Amino acid sequence: MNWNRVEINGNRWYDIDGKKYISVTTALSHLVDDDFKNFMLEMQSKGQFDAVMKNAGDTGTQVHQCIENHQKGIELPEVNEKANNAFCNYLAAEVRHTIQKPKYSEVTVYSKKYGYAGTMDYVGVIDGQLTVCDWKSGKFSFKNGFQVAAYRMAAIEMGLIDYDCGSSILYIGKHGEYFKLYTHKQHEFLFEQFLCAMFNHQGLYPGIYRGLEKQGEYDLAWKNPFKTYYGIVDDPKPEDFGINDVEQENNHQNGVVGNI
Repeated sequence: MNWNRVEINGNRWYDIDGKKYISVTTALSHLVDDDFKNFMLEMQSKGQFDAVMKNAGDTGTQVHQCIENHQKGIELPEVNEKANNAFCNYLAAEVRHTIQKPKYSEVTVYSKKYGYAGTMDYVGVIDGQLTVCDWKSGKFSFKNGFQVAAYRMAAIEMGLIDYDCGSSILYIGKHGEYFKLYTHKQHEFLFEQFLCAMFNHQGLYPGIYRGLEKQGEYDLAWKNPFKTYYGIVDDPKPEDFGINDVEQENNHQNGVVGNI
C-alpha cells in the first residue's frame, strides 16, 4: 500500500494507490457541540482563534509522541507543561487500567468499502480486553466515539482485528490529576453515526467530490455509504416499506412524507 496525506480545499484526505480517501477526522469536522461553537465565537471575537487552536494541536501532538515513545521504550521528547501533565495522567491510567504494550500503534487504516482512512493511536489490551483506543487530551466530545468506531471497522476490513475487538477513548487531562476511560458497547450505532457524518460531508463540499469523480480518484460506490452498509442494490421505493399507491398519494396530499 502506497499512501500519503493530501489537502484539498482545506480538507485532509489520504491518497492511497491513486484513490482519494476522506480522513476520518475531516469527515467529522463539521460536527460541533454548542460549547465548542461558543468557544470558537469567543476566540474569534478576540482574534485568538488560530493561536489557541494551534497551541492545542501542538500539545496534543506532543502528548501522542510521549505515549508512543514510552510504549516503545525510547527516550521521551521535550514537551510543554500541559503535554507533560497529560502524559503523567496517561501513566496513572496505564497502571489503573492495565494498558499493555500495543499490538499496533499509530497505524494507518482505510476502508475500500466505504472510502475513508485514518490513523489509529493504539490497538492492544486494556482491562483484559483487546481494544482500539484513541488518546484525547482535549475535552469530551460525542464525535470521538464515531471516530474510533470508524477505525475499528476499517481495521476489521483489513484483517488486523476481528469483531470481538472493542473500542474506547482515554481522556487525559492537561490540568491537574484527571483521566477517564470510556469503553463502548454499541459499535454498530457509533459506526452508523460516522456514516451519517461522512454522507453529510459530501453535501457540504460537493465540488470536491465531483472533481475527484471526474479524475477517477473517488469511487462512485462510496457516494451513498448506507446502500453499502445495508446491502441495498437500488434506491428504495415506497413499496419496499409496504406503502401502496393509494397510501403514497394520500401521504403526499396530506404533507406526511416527501419523495422517498
